[in-house]
Amino acid sequence: MFDAIRNNRRIVQIILAAIILSFAFFGIESYLRDSGGGREVATVAGTNITLSEFERALQQQQERIRGESSQAIDDKLFQSEGFKSGVLKNLIDQRLLLANAGKSALVVSDAQIQETISAIPAFQRDGRFDVAQYDQALRAQGLNQTVFEGSIRQELASRQIFGPVADGGMVTKAGMKLLLQAQAEQREVSYFRISVTGLNKKSEVSDGEIQKYYEQNGSLFDRPARLRAEFTALDPHLVEKSIAVTDQEALGWYEEHKDRYATPEERSASHILLQVSANATESEMDRVRQAAVEILERIKADPKSFESIARERSQDSGSADRGGDLGYFRRGSMVKGFEDAVFGLREVSELAGPVRTEFGFHIVKLTGIRPSKVMAFADVQTSILGELRKESLSRRYGEAAEQFANLVYEQPDSLKPAADQLKLKIEASDWIESGTKTLGPHASDRLIQALFSHDSLEGHRNTEAVDVGGGVLVAARVIEYQAARRLGINEVRKEIVAAIDFQSKRAETAEEGQRILTRLKGGERVANAEFSVEKKIQRGQVFENDPEVTKKIFSISQSSIPGFIGHQSQNGDFLIIKVSKVLVNASDENGSMVDLLRKEYQKILGRLALDALLNELGDRFGVKYGAHRPAEK
Repeated sequence: MFDAIRNNRRIVQIILAAIILSFAFFGIESYLRDSGGGREVATVAGTNITLSEFERALQQQQERIRGESSQAIDDKLFQSEGFKSGVLKNLIDQRLLLANAGKSALVVSDAQIQETISAIPAFQRDGRFDVAQYDQALRAQGLNQTVFEGSIRQELASRQIFGPVADGGMVTKAGMKLLLQAQAEQREVSYFRISVTGLNKKSEVSDGEIQKYYEQNGSLFDRPARLRAEFTALDPHLVEKSIAVTDQEALGWYEEHKDRYATPEERSASHILLQVSANATESEMDRVRQAAVEILERIKADPKSFESIARERSQDSGSADRGGDLGYFRRGSMVKGFEDAVFGLREVSELAGPVRTEFGFHIVKLTGIRPSKVMAFADVQTSILGELRKESLSRRYGEAAEQFANLVYEQPDSLKPAADQLKLKIEASDWIESGTKTLGPHASDRLIQALFSHDSLEGHRNTEAVDVGGGVLVAARVIEYQAARRLGINEVRKEIVAAIDFQSKRAETAEEGQRILTRLKGGERVANAEFSVEKKIQRGQVFENDPEVTKKIFSISQSSIPGFIGHQSQNGDFLIIKVSKVLVNASDENGSMVDLLRKEYQKILGRLALDALLNELGDRFGVKYGAHRPAEK
């Protein structure tokens, strides 16, 4: 109906969320077409996903996550390559499903589209579909009904493909019952530990043993290149602390920008529409105009009849059943002729018409006026102070960042000039090995790579100012450097002796443990095998901080219980475990747990099936990545 609507961004987010595919497609295909062309991120089925489309999808997903989260979201999440790759994959998946829907000639009826749109909460007022709300929300996103409804048709066609696949996982109740019983199973165990710490130290390690160990395990003693560095950081929070904005400054800004805090006048109206086609003849135009005049005269004679006549005669299907009610709207929300008529009326219940627009002839009734209001300074003072601080921070930090970058570049043999000028602290690091990702509290591959570059190592120059996230800039320089090398045998002699001693103790512990385990399995009583108090352990729990022990405990068949198992831990200790009893506690009298598990496994199977379908569609239609594809790590 009306095509000139504006609203806030949150409404648009709700719209997108309402039509989003279950596996997080972002955006709609018609909207995402890039009129300007440009750099491709990927090509799917012969159509391009451009960089601008991809960036819009990133922005939409960021806004959706922020809107749904009750806590602040770290911007590092949105800057990560994993996040970007996920958004791109979802765009590709959407294109593949749309391509397949087109090839399959899937049909979506107008009734299905109407039912889907009517059910979206963002298009409803008081629980019922509202045409004005619908047009307003679309206009806010720069869409019209044709484009939007076309996108809905494509989405519904795609769902005809992925819906049956995603819901097609077959999981039986009997299978889930057995799984539930297995998950709830407990076993009663006790254990006896033979500790390596209780053994005597190996009496002597010969030079030959040391040499042999060194030769067989030389890579253990390879030390990568490493360096120590000093660094200084420019943090926005340091600049922010120096910023002060007075209430008087905020008031002055408020007076200069009062229009930002004004709520424009809103009016509500009802109308009766008699439609006229764009190619109507003059005689047809006159006939409809005369019919509108006659309706207006009837209403003037009986003003209370407006709603009943609207239900009977109005050809606007969205408002006729509400007596023509269009609700409240602002200027700029409706087509101009209609809007001028509404805002030209002086009093509530006043009539206007017939009003000619591109849709036909309207009889208009003004039903309400909400005057323009300006928010009081006290109500917006806090937000103004915050905005002014933010603006001041942006300006001052921009100046400081430029100065910082220039100083560390122009005086490359020292960080002191930059630190002194900007009152920053210079810190020193411990040894940093190549491949490390952090320098002090700062994590940045780029910064570490800069430190290990030729300019830093050979030229002894400052690194450039590197953004390490959160707007923090860091510059560093090398204090001391040691090239990669294999440590000499004398440098690691103590470590080798300790390692050989541990190997000896480990072997001795395993030998003793196996001997006792064999005797216990043979039915003997072992005097020094003092087992712990029995305890219950459930499948999935970690026993004695070692998941492998739990696997062994539940690997014994029930027919072999009571029974014994042995396990040597990474620390060399040997555990002899007695499994005494099997306890099954799978109480699910009404079957609710079985039903819940079944639904979860159906989702998993459906997701796997959908992934398989998308992989097959990718092979069939073709997916090529462009130069601007986000890197995967």
